[in-house]
Amino acid sequence: MYSFTSRGFSLFIIFVMFRGSTNTLDEFSLLYLKQLGYDAFYVGVMPLFGLVTQLIGVPVCSYLADKFQLRKFAFFLATLISIPTIMMYGIPLAKSLPCKERWKEENVAIYKQGNTMSVNRSLLSKGVVLSNFKSNKTTQSNVSAVQSLSMFEDDKQNENTKLKLWYYLILCFVNGIYELCRRMTVGLVTAAAIGHVKEKKYKYRLFEVMGAVGTGITLCVVSLIAGQFKYERCDEEQPSFFVSFPIAAALQCFTLLGTLWLNFDYYEKPDNINYKEAILALLKPQHIFILCIAFHVGACNGFLTRWQYWFMDKLGASTTVLGVEGLLKRIMSLTFSYLAAGYVIRALGRDATMTLSLLLFAFAFAFLALIKNPWLLILTDNIQYSAYTFFYIAVVLHFSNTESDALSVFFQGVITVAINGVGKDIGSLFIGYSFKEYGIRKTLYGYSVISLICFTVLAIFSLRKYKASKCKLTETENKCDDDIDEEMTWK
Repeated sequence: MYSFTSRGFSLFIIFVMFRGSTNTLDEFSLLYLKQLGYDAFYVGVMPLFGLVTQLIGVPVCSYLADKFQLRKFAFFLATLISIPTIMMYGIPLAKSLPCKERWKEENVAIYKQGNTMSVNRSLLSKGVVLSNFKSNKTTQSNVSAVQSLSMFEDDKQNENTKLKLWYYLILCFVNGIYELCRRMTVGLVTAAAIGHVKEKKYKYRLFEVMGAVGTGITLCVVSLIAGQFKYERCDEEQPSFFVSFPIAAALQCFTLLGTLWLNFDYYEKPDNINYKEAILALLKPQHIFILCIAFHVGACNGFLTRWQYWFMDKLGASTTVLGVEGLLKRIMSLTFSYLAAGYVIRALGRDATMTLSLLLFAFAFAFLALIKNPWLLILTDNIQYSAYTFFYIAVVLHFSNTESDALSVFFQGVITVAINGVGKDIGSLFIGYSFKEYGIRKTLYGYSVISLICFTVLAIFSLRKYKASKCKLTETENKCDDDIDEEMTWK
């Protein structure tokens, strides 16, 4: 049984609010950018700006938080900065980002056809007068009118393109600040949770369960609000996905309240913590190998949390489908996965659990490529989120058991940067480019193949590691039998 304390209660509140805020922003920000007129490639490139700030800022800030025992202050500051940063995502919408114009192409086509037409209504709204193109009676004044119209449209299109690019750069800057604060907070709250459960580290998954519940409820609420209160943009009625930003910011405010009862553990004097030693510990071959596999898992998670709603929107899913899918996949699929993760890891061991995760990803992406009904994604969610949670919990426990507790924030910060920073952001870039160039289904098949390759490599690594451990145990007898008949548990 889990005993509630003020610290434990604050951690549950923080996981519910913080996970609900960040995951909601992940799920709906891409649909919001799509409504603003940005295509898949530009949407995929945007996280790279956040990746730069993470790679530079998270390891340094995490180390300083450990070194000078400022974990609580760093958590409070990162959360506080996140609140106005999230609201800044709404700047392009508040400033009425221009729509894509098609006047030039439409009217030139009218002129070439030579039919009798009246002035286009969109041109009348701009004060442009163009009328009475007579069939077979093209005059010089008609030609001049079309040329003037073409020049006007070129200038207008260039102006709109520059404005759209300017807002895109603003969003990239905002994303960079937000991702730095977010990754810092993830590493800090993970270290606090693991420190709280102490030697019973498998209970850490209970906090992630609460985070999944908070996320599922928030996703459902945002979807229903977006579908109920639609707005008109570019002469089209669209769901109001921008409501995700004030809701996410409000949840971050509640996260701040949790810091009042939150405490962090410190295990060594600050003088004993050396940044060089931390880097050398991180560069051990087994850690580098696991982090490389984690990059791919992060890329898979990038599809789950950023591109799955995009994919469902392409399949014609309504906001009701998005809400129900978000609620079920977080509360049911993810909760079940976190609860089962502890039993799976204890039964198979960390290496075998990570290997199993990659096999599940390979199967899930292959099945996704065949789906045409968005409701069927609820079935694949059980496989995908089981794969992600099994791997993530196994990696968290792997790094929490191998190095100094005094550097727990540093190592947990590196983990979140590797999986949900480098892997997720690079994967989002690849998905955006691949969706545009090769199509959605080919991209999903590609992810399935890559997952299968990673599964094979990690399986070979795990077998060699197991045999090496067996050889080490029998080293005193001067023999190492390659054909081990005992049952392998991979623990």
